[in-house]
Amino acid sequence: MNRPHMACASGIPGKLAQFARPSNPSGKSLFFLLRKSLLPAALFTAFFAADASATNYYVDSQSGNNANNGTSTSTPWQTLTNVNATMFAAGDNVYFKRGGVWNGTLYPKIDVTNINAGIGTSPTNRITFDAYGPLTDPKPQINGNGAKWAVQIVNKQYFTFQNFHITNTAAADGVRMGIRVAFGGDGTPLGSVYQFNDVKILNNDISDVRGITVRAQGIYDQSGGIYVELMDYKGSQTRVDSLLIEGNYFYNNRCIGLHVKAPGNYNGREDLWATNLKIRCNIFDGTGADHIVLNGATGAFVEYNAGYDAGISTLATPDPDCWIAGMWSAYHTRDITFQYNEVARTRNNILNGIKGDSQAFDADLGTRGNQVFQYNYTHENEGGVFLLMPDDGVSKVAFYRYNLSVNDGRKTFTGCQFAMNPNPGESAAYVYNNVFYSTRPEGFRMRDYAGAYYYNNVFHVTSAIYPTAPVFSNNAYYGHMPDVNDPYKVVADPKFAGPLPGATANDGYTSANTQLFKIQSNSPLINAGMAIPSLGIGTLLDNGSRDFWGNPLYAGGHADIGAHEYVGGSAAAPAAVARVDNTAGASVAYTGPWTHVTNDENAYLTTKSTAGVGAYVQHTFTGTNVGVYGAKGPNMGKVSLNVDNGTSVLVDCYWPVPLHRVLLHHFTGLANTAHTLRGTVMAKNPASSSNLVVIDYFQQNPVAPPTAPVVTTIDAAPGAGVVYNGSWTHFTADAAPDQAYYGKTRSVSSTVGAYVDFTFTGTGVRLIGTKGGDFGKINVSVNGGAATSVNCYQGLITEFQRHLFEVNNLTPGTHTLRVTVAAKDPASTANTIALDLIQAIGTATVGGADIIKDNTDAGGITISGAWSSSVSVPGFLGTDYVSSPAGSSNTLRYTPTIPTTGTYEVFARWTQLANRASAVPYEITSASGTVTVSKDQRAQGSQWVSLGLYPFNAGTTGNVLIRSTATDGYTIADGVRFTQQSQGVEIVVDASDPTGVTKVGAWTGSTTTAGYHGADALNDGNTKSGTQSVQFTPTLPSAGTYEVFAWWPAATNRSPSVPFKVTHAGGNQTVNVDQRINGSQWYSLGTYTFNAGTTGNVLVTNAYTGPLPVPSQCYVITDAVRFVRQ
Repeated sequence: MNRPHMACASGIPGKLAQFARPSNPSGKSLFFLLRKSLLPAALFTAFFAADASATNYYVDSQSGNNANNGTSTSTPWQTLTNVNATMFAAGDNVYFKRGGVWNGTLYPKIDVTNINAGIGTSPTNRITFDAYGPLTDPKPQINGNGAKWAVQIVNKQYFTFQNFHITNTAAADGVRMGIRVAFGGDGTPLGSVYQFNDVKILNNDISDVRGITVRAQGIYDQSGGIYVELMDYKGSQTRVDSLLIEGNYFYNNRCIGLHVKAPGNYNGREDLWATNLKIRCNIFDGTGADHIVLNGATGAFVEYNAGYDAGISTLATPDPDCWIAGMWSAYHTRDITFQYNEVARTRNNILNGIKGDSQAFDADLGTRGNQVFQYNYTHENEGGVFLLMPDDGVSKVAFYRYNLSVNDGRKTFTGCQFAMNPNPGESAAYVYNNVFYSTRPEGFRMRDYAGAYYYNNVFHVTSAIYPTAPVFSNNAYYGHMPDVNDPYKVVADPKFAGPLPGATANDGYTSANTQLFKIQSNSPLINAGMAIPSLGIGTLLDNGSRDFWGNPLYAGGHADIGAHEYVGGSAAAPAAVARVDNTAGASVAYTGPWTHVTNDENAYLTTKSTAGVGAYVQHTFTGTNVGVYGAKGPNMGKVSLNVDNGTSVLVDCYWPVPLHRVLLHHFTGLANTAHTLRGTVMAKNPASSSNLVVIDYFQQNPVAPPTAPVVTTIDAAPGAGVVYNGSWTHFTADAAPDQAYYGKTRSVSSTVGAYVDFTFTGTGVRLIGTKGGDFGKINVSVNGGAATSVNCYQGLITEFQRHLFEVNNLTPGTHTLRVTVAAKDPASTANTIALDLIQAIGTATVGGADIIKDNTDAGGITISGAWSSSVSVPGFLGTDYVSSPAGSSNTLRYTPTIPTTGTYEVFARWTQLANRASAVPYEITSASGTVTVSKDQRAQGSQWVSLGLYPFNAGTTGNVLIRSTATDGYTIADGVRFTQQSQGVEIVVDASDPTGVTKVGAWTGSTTTAGYHGADALNDGNTKSGTQSVQFTPTLPSAGTYEVFAWWPAATNRSPSVPFKVTHAGGNQTVNVDQRINGSQWYSLGTYTFNAGTTGNVLVTNAYTGPLPVPSQCYVITDAVRFVRQ
């Protein structure tokens, strides 16, 4: 089979060439042909010419004789015996004749009593093993014939081994190597570090090495086509500098392709790790296990390699575990770069179901520093794209940028193409400007890890489930409806050049295969990305400077989404990013003991501000969003951030290693008006050495592009809108591998005819479940229509979160999806069905309608009297708002068309100003009559303020009327909103309830301040002790996502910073609220995922968390909390 490959020429680093592997009976290597085609003829001749001052030795297996002196082509040696017995000196060359074959082991001699014997002495005075004879003849071939190694090179320096064909066949598996290169052991000086320099292994063919590939045998990692061993033996301390493995062709090997191995005690000895190590321009074809495994090196480059079909030996002998990857770094490595590589079809053929790795790349256990993966092309790797594993107590940061992934799978122990599994708090992963393209039916998954950041990527996949812990921003999504918290996402056809591949992609890092994924001039991805230099991540303060195809960044000054930075015209530039440095000025003010640093090269504009507990900073701005950037590190504390004294977000800045220009938090969805952001330094993380907080700069991003229809994920556990019939088993705390089941729950049946009905509101629906060897079939129908048969059987491997069914373009409204257990596939061992979740697609959410009436609507608005249109105060809904002066007796009625009878929460909106009325009457007419609610329009402007819950009949019988009669200021009418409440999924826990409330310390019931919930509100007596608490524990009927609210009567003597700690399925979150304002309404504490039952709660304590000094009047109120299923 001819495959185009990528390689580079010796002496021309970074040079790419595209060529096809020819039928090659002569044995000439592709790298040889490439090098010959690229280098000038004179240089090529000089490269292979003998040094006149050196002793040249010749070996000819056909016409040589061991009785000869071996120093000329007419008097060559014949066998390996004389070669192995000769101590060669610096400058010597040993040439083997092309077309010759030798059996046994080549072992250039060493002197264990003299480390300086048998080595080169400088780059120009080296020992070289090479080939001679007509270039049309096959390479000289050395057959190990089952020995432990065919070639052994020990304790050499300034040494080159090139242009050989090495094999090591045997009848059975065993510990075998093609070429072993070892440093250390006998002859190495003891008591001090001895350095070996400049060893080159070039342009060899390594094939048919029968080693060990099954990891369960325990010694599989002691075999390799090329095996480099960094030894620790008898007290020797050795290190290697300048090891080059280049241009070799590995094929048909039943072992690891190339393994650089270090001993276990190298962990604490980075001074012994290899430096200036380069593995480049090698081709791996049909490797038994991994292509490349790298240990014991710092600053190494793995580049311009091509690897196909790693793990292919497991097709004949399945591996119980299959913990392999295409190319990876492991123990005792720091700052490794993988770039310009191609990895395809890494296998995962295992015995024990879903297990193993089989990704293209891996930064595994014990890797440290910056692990960089850039400009790589991966396709059809069964275990996915990338694996990031835990650390050994030393931190690392992974960068995966400007790579192209085509049809990579997720047949791995995590069930994810992008699997990051580090220890929390030790590592971070920045994944940006990649293209993930897949036509595979199982869709795309990534692991739920809070230290991951996804920016500017393209997810062009059939389906995806996006985790909630990572940060997503400025990514593009196509081919599916994304349910992801990405404030600046693009959901549109990326307009790739195409034509895009189907189920398989062509081999070769060539323009014909990769340029399909360049974007066209009409792409919505142009200028829609985030400028990566603003991140300033770790010690890697640049973005790589070029895209996948070598174009400079950024064209037109704006970042594009994806691996291609479009050059040659661009779409209209978006609004510029607004960035404000931390320096005190018109919009930035500091209070407390801050230190302002003006010469820090890691900070934006080299300035930053630092402070301890109690100090705070305020930044005033106008816009819809704001980001706060600072630093994280081992001596960093916590900072509490809020906008306009709203919900506070507590950010922990502790990190084991220093990170600079880090996004601490990004507030979005703000009204387009003036705001004040406040950051207060809090107590430190116990793991931190201090409570220092660094503020670097504030940033506002351009307005987000249009978003896709809402996608709402609903767990398959029984609950509102999810009704089971027949025999089903519901697992609510599943112990399956992480990410195997959404919310750790699943519903299982093997009873034919059992069914479940999912009721949802929207325009489409997607069903997610499990496939495997013991799974059967289901019949799926929508609204009682024709059923579609879906087969959940798929061989021996079980795969989770598989895309089972999807339908779109339904009429907007409420629909029912029915899933019925059917007969099994004849090949299946059972007819088990496991359902995980559904995703409702459309502009309305599960559980009910959301109707907004604006004063400019064409229908449903009745105006009486003179109302004036205005846009003078920003933050209004739609195109304007209307006002009526004090005491003018004008009215405005909003009449919605209610789609279904039910309970609705009613909200109103206005723009606030000091001249507004203090008590605007809102008359809500519902199925139960008319109720008047008054609101102070001098506060709470530009947000939806609740007027209460009311029953409404379907149709137009309900309405909201605003009056300006007897008001003391301007009355504003801007809009009202009716949000339907799902029956049975709203739980309120009042402080006076007999169950679900746990009190610690003395709390006093009071009705002094009006607006409390239930019988009364509790207060702490203004003790400020920090030891009193009230815990609200609801009994949730089903697992899922709930918005959590709190209620309190506000007053001026309340605490300005009360901590509400929300414990949910993913951990806990503390929200600090100001109880002097926002009283007598349901105040949102955020949206969280909860398990069914009583594992979730809200804990309120009387600890003061605001800026010092503590106010004298600091009452803490506990009244009620509310959980609303989303």
